[in-house]
Amino acid sequence: MWIPDANVSRHHTDILTVINYYRMLAGGMDVVLFPPVRLTYGGKSDCMVYPNVGVIVRRNGPRQICRKNHDHQVYEGPPNFVLEIESKHGFTDPGKKRQIYEASGVQEALFVENGRPATWYQLRGGKFEVLGQEPAGLVESRALPGFVLDFGKFREHRWLEMMDDIKRSVETTDVKRELAQEYGM
Repeated sequence: MWIPDANVSRHHTDILTVINYYRMLAGGMDVVLFPPVRLTYGGKSDCMVYPNVGVIVRRNGPRQICRKNHDHQVYEGPPNFVLEIESKHGFTDPGKKRQIYEASGVQEALFVENGRPATWYQLRGGKFEVLGQEPAGLVESRALPGFVLDFGKFREHRWLEMMDDIKRSVETTDVKRELAQEYGM
């Protein structure tokens, strides 16, 4: 039986609050904890993943669909941004998840793994490249215009300061225009 790790749960809650704050300022997207996402991977179009946090920008309306057996709804296609916080009790290999996300077209992924620096990846030319890694300082998302993260503040749990950084960044970024250009919103 999987037993949740209290420190990981706290990280999930805190970072979800910060990302949700970005969503409220920027609009037009879903921020979901453990979203059920169906991806194409390894030639199969039915690979199910459950990122710790997924940010799904709605392209031309909601991307949520109903499965054929109607037992629950899933997101179809890659989220724009995923956050994975590894628990020592977790079942999923972070390296494998990175592979799946990269191959299926997730634009950015932030991995916080036990004993390793937090690493933010960006998809370029079909491959993940490191956009930022602890202790890099402030990193700007390209997939989510105006979303910034300061790794020092992240590690020190300075969430209110991170929210101030995001507010300043969103206020100086034409988020609506950039989202419209990137995703046809």
